[in-house]
Order: sequence, then structure tokens, then C-alpha cells
Amino acid sequence: MCSGISIIDDDIGVCNVLEKTLEKNYPKVDVSTFTDYTKFLSNYEKHKHDIVILDYELNGATALDLVQYIEAINPDVTIFIISTYFKHEGEFCIPKPFNACRLSEKIFKKQLEYKGENIKKMMMLDAILNFIDSKADLRAQQIS
Repeated sequence: MCSGISIIDDDIGVCNVLEKTLEKNYPKVDVSTFTDYTKFLSNYEKHKHDIVILDYELNGATALDLVQYIEAINPDVTIFIISTYFKHEGEFCIPKPFNACRLSEKIFKKQLEYKGENIKKMMMLDAILNFIDSKADLRAQQIS
């Protein structure tokens, strides 16, 4: 069973929607939300949730900045990154806007599907490819 889910997004609305959806679909799972990544980091050392949902761009940091720190505390964590930069949904990257119910299903499906496997490389590759794709689109828009 999942020990809990941490949601980190500087948009309180995103945090609230995800929290309500996840609590409704999985009432026995502890869901914590944070709009400040420094508060999340200090809390995560005490409550090592199995699943972390990170906004890609936070005030003062990016999700990629935090991944290494989170994994050092909990090597078995599954991390999902959400962002308006992502054009395509990947294994562990979710473009905004998103359907909260669908994201909830995806999270638990991936948690069960990849439990016990090394998913970190897949997650990072997914994030990098989405980020590169979004930057290429921005450049194309600037040129035209």
C-alpha cells in the first residue's frame, strides 16, 4: 500500500484539485500539499511518501533540481512531473492542464506497474524529452 502522496505546486488551485480527487479516490492514502518546496523538503524527511507530484517550475527551483534530493531520502519513490511546458503525456510527465481523475488513475497504475523496478531513468528521460520538445516549439514560434 502507498504510504502517501506529496503534491508540490506553487498554484494552490492545482494542489486543491489534486488533493480532493486523490482523497476521494483513495481515502486511506495520506495526501499532503505544498506550495513552497522548502516546506515540502523539510516535511519529506519525516514523511517519506511513496509518490511525489512536482510542478516542473517552482519558485526558486525546478522539479529536476529536487529529484536527486527526494531520491536520496527515499530511493523507492515514484515521481511525476506536471508542467505547462510539456506537450505530450509520458510515463511520468503530465502536461497541464490535466484531468485530475485521469491523473489519479495513472499515478496508481504506474505505481503498481513499476513497483520494485528502477524507474528513475525512465522518468528523467521522459522529462528531458518533453522539455526539449517544448523548447523546440517555443523557438519555432519565435521564428515564425
